[in-house]
Amino acid sequence: MIEKILTSINLDSELSTVKIEQDAYLKVNKKYKQIKPIEKDGLTKEVHEYVCPDGSVGYQIIFRKFIDKKEYAKVKAYGKEKDSRSRDWCEVINDLIIN
Repeated sequence: MIEKILTSINLDSELSTVKIEQDAYLKVNKKYKQIKPIEKDGLTKEVHEYVCPDGSVGYQIIFRKFIDKKEYAKVKAYGKEKDSRSRDWCEVINDLIIN
């Protein structure tokens, strides 16, 4: 039941908007913009920049949703570490995203 709810959340428009904004911000500021948690319609979104060991930068968008008093998160990352940082919806336990 919970998986069905989570997979039905369409984030395509939100991801596209954030990518456009981050690409524009990077061109001007040479870094990505951190966005503190914003809640809308029961879904929280935040953006964090990360720096790779070689000095290159990337960012990750974290979505959070509470269902039946449990927290779930999805992470979509961009940059060199995108594969190791991205996560599909999974439960958050003690502030850790458990996959």
